[in-house]
Amino acid sequence: MNAIPSKLFVAGLVAAGLLLGGCGQDKHELTADGFVLPKGNPERGQQVFLDMGCRQCHVVAGLDLPAYEGVSALEIELGGKRARIKNYGELLTSVVNPKHVISEEYQKLLNKEEAARGDTAMPDFNSRMTVAQLIDLVQFLHGRYEELVPDYRGYRYYYGP
Repeated sequence: MNAIPSKLFVAGLVAAGLLLGGCGQDKHELTADGFVLPKGNPERGQQVFLDMGCRQCHVVAGLDLPAYEGVSALEIELGGKRARIKNYGELLTSVVNPKHVISEEYQKLLNKEEAARGDTAMPDFNSRMTVAQLIDLVQFLHGRYEELVPDYRGYRYYYGP
């Protein structure tokens, strides 16, 4: 079987799953409820991160990755200890539709005109990245997040008068 048609077939399946997951939803709010991708390989995902030039604008918490060989204006951190962990679906959406949600951290770096337009410097990877690369990349990023749980020890709470 030719590699191009198989990639198109897989891409078609992904698109169909995303569209079917939104059946019954408002046409502007398509979701992928029930759509499950196979588990990716984080080691290959790290290589995809480097090969696609993600290091140009992103750093990954806890990893000392090679510096981007070019002009790097941004250093938006991915992963690390967070009060709210980005789930798999949010990370997947951030890659395939980067304008869907623009982080507060990134919005602070934009001028008012760019922020009003919802601009993002993140390129469109949809025609350059295979589904396998996408799955591996998201698996790599997902594993880099750690939940930050507040330490409440030593605090006393009083109720009443």
